[in-house]
Order: sequence, then C-alpha cells, then structure tokens
Amino acid sequence: MSLYQVHQLQRKLRNRFLPMCVRYWDRQFANLGFIHQWDALKQIVNEQLPVIRHEFECSHRESLEIAWETYIDASNGEVDNPFQQVYIQLIQSLSEQELPLYLCHTSIGSDIHLGLSESDAIAQYQQWLQDDPEHPIFGQWALTQTLQVIPIEQFLAGDHP
Repeated sequence: MSLYQVHQLQRKLRNRFLPMCVRYWDRQFANLGFIHQWDALKQIVNEQLPVIRHEFECSHRESLEIAWETYIDASNGEVDNPFQQVYIQLIQSLSEQELPLYLCHTSIGSDIHLGLSESDAIAQYQQWLQDDPEHPIFGQWALTQTLQVIPIEQFLAGDHP
C-alpha cells in the first residue's frame, strides 16, 4: 500500500464518526481559499472533545455531536457560547467575496445537522435566497441560485446563471 493510500485510509477512518454537517462543510470548503482557517476552527472544536466527554460522561461520537451542535449555535448568534469567538475570528478573516459562500454553506450544514438531506437543505437555502431581494446580496458581491459568488453589478444586471 502506498503512502498516499495509507493517508487516504487514515482520513476516512478519522472522518467516519464526524457529523454529516462537518463532512458536508469539509467537502464544500476543501477547494476554497479559507480551508486553512476552517481546519484551524475544526482543530479548536476537536480540542474540546475530551472536556465534553468528561463533563457529559459520553462517548466520542456523542461528544462530536455536542461540540458541533454548540458550534452551530454560535454560528446562529448564541452569545456566551464557547465557540463564539472562534466563529467570529473566522468570519473576520474571510474576504468579502468568500463570506457569502461560508455563510451559505454554514446554513446548509446546520440544516443537515437538524435532519434535512443535503439536497433538501440546499433547496431550502435557494428558496431563502428567492424570498427577499436583499438575501443574495453581500456588500459588493451576490450569491446566485447556483450558489456562485458574482459581483453585485453582474447580479443586478441579471447576467448570471
């Protein structure tokens, strides 16, 4: 077995207990410019797993669920949350162009965590984009129905998929 195959197998084994939302986020953020910030955030969440396991007397899998649910609560604006600061730091580290995709996929992943399928969560987010003409606009950038970030001028001109 090659070194590459060993690394692939190790990654699959490590990720098999991750909540579906985290696996979704990993896939979406893998090729984006903020993958290093995302990996750092995941590391901070993972560092809390032993504390959660001890405090709640739960399994590793249950501690993962608790940790990521707590992170989702922070991303939804819960104050006095242990992950609030790391969430804010990640948001502040993103460029204006990256922010719409991060927020979009965070919302979709949160809905996956609540039990929606990936396709239903995406459809629900796309519906949210349509519900209000302000929803797709993020400063000088806009998010299309195909979840592409484009300049606001292009979006307002209707020149997008």
